[in-house]
Amino acid sequence: MKNRYGELASNTVIFACSTLGAKLIMFFLLPLYTNKLSTSEYGTVELIITGINLLTPILTLSLTDAILRFGLDNNYNHSQVLKVSLCFLLCVSIIVFIGSPLINYYRPLKGYSWVFASTLVVFMFRSAFTFYLKSIDKNILFAIDTLLYTLLLAILNVLFLVGYNLSVKGYMLSLIVASTFSMIFCSIVGKIPSALFSVKFDKNLLKQMILYSSPLILNAISWWITNSSDKYMLEFFCSESEVGLYSAAGKIPALLSVVNSLFSQAWTLSSVKEYDSSADRKFFSNVFKYYSMIMLLACSCILLIVKPFMEFYVGPEFRSAWLYVPVLLISALFGGVSSFFGSMYVATKKNIRCTTSTLICGCTNIIMNFILIPRMGIMGAAIATAISYMVIGVYRMLDCQKAFFFYINYLKIGVCALIVVCEAILVIVSNYRYALSIISILIIALIYNHEIKECVVFLKKFIKKRY
Repeated sequence: MKNRYGELASNTVIFACSTLGAKLIMFFLLPLYTNKLSTSEYGTVELIITGINLLTPILTLSLTDAILRFGLDNNYNHSQVLKVSLCFLLCVSIIVFIGSPLINYYRPLKGYSWVFASTLVVFMFRSAFTFYLKSIDKNILFAIDTLLYTLLLAILNVLFLVGYNLSVKGYMLSLIVASTFSMIFCSIVGKIPSALFSVKFDKNLLKQMILYSSPLILNAISWWITNSSDKYMLEFFCSESEVGLYSAAGKIPALLSVVNSLFSQAWTLSSVKEYDSSADRKFFSNVFKYYSMIMLLACSCILLIVKPFMEFYVGPEFRSAWLYVPVLLISALFGGVSSFFGSMYVATKKNIRCTTSTLICGCTNIIMNFILIPRMGIMGAAIATAISYMVIGVYRMLDCQKAFFFYINYLKIGVCALIVVCEAILVIVSNYRYALSIISILIIALIYNHEIKECVVFLKKFIKKRY
């Protein structure tokens, strides 16, 4: 039993080193973007990346997600899984470049068709390569790749945006070059060329992977609707400048997303392995108890510093974005809950149920966006996103209990979540925001007093054992 918690903690530390480092680098790049790009230009960048995020699962049939799941399954050959995936992605890439001129028909992205297509292709292949590293338990190499990719991206951003003043095209060129370097690195350390030549193409395996991944297309589209459709709707009802402000505000909740990312990658691996072996309900119950505690405390602490931090963090043109950050933090909080139970769907291979939950979330987001954005602008988009994540977080929590029940203290989680939501509202409207935030943090810490003590004891034992 101890090994399971130790493995989860160890994988979390590994992913923490890469994810935290990468997120921090990107986090500190936002001042560069908000000073070198106008709100309109930054909005254009976000529209390009958002469009790529929509097309990727559709064109690839979400096959990259199958690389991890089938690669972790001992019944399949890792090399064959990768080979059939890359062959499929190569065919998709040809389609992408042939159809890229169609991008010019969308006014905000006119003139960026080659940039859009190139970025889409390198993103697809890099995703496949990095998922392959995780599937063969090369987690440390995956962590190193993430750090190197982000560091190179930062250097190229400074070079192209500051040195050559290339604005939007410079930003996108940085992504293309950094992704290409990452693929070369993964190929070398993961011995991908030798793996590809050591096996034959397995048509039946490709069919099985597509059968697994294709239901995830709707899931990915629904996630895109929840996470990104509001940017296109803001552009439609308002302008690219509002998209830029909204996107800048969304980077602050990335602090909370860092906490989630540190854990979720390791949790996906552990949940799959644990479910396939003993499926111990106590293990799942304990992990969720501590995970929810950390997310709630982290969200409450970030709310305390939002306004003063934004005063010096972003360029003058972006400072009004702080108003939308508290609402988006609530989105990140419930997004963490959704992510936790999303891993449960992966472990149980319940892709249809996963897709259903995300579809409900996406539909909620679209409806709320249509109602709120024309009336409230950026704040309407933020509220719509928060409501959508609340819906999917609660839905998945209850739905997963039907397939695989484990104990959850709903009262404790519900009370603390309500405290955080109230804190977010008061941070926006009250002049006593700092005192109220401190009170909220103390109340949550008091409620989770026993769990905090247990975490401290576990961390001491874990560190002592490692060092």
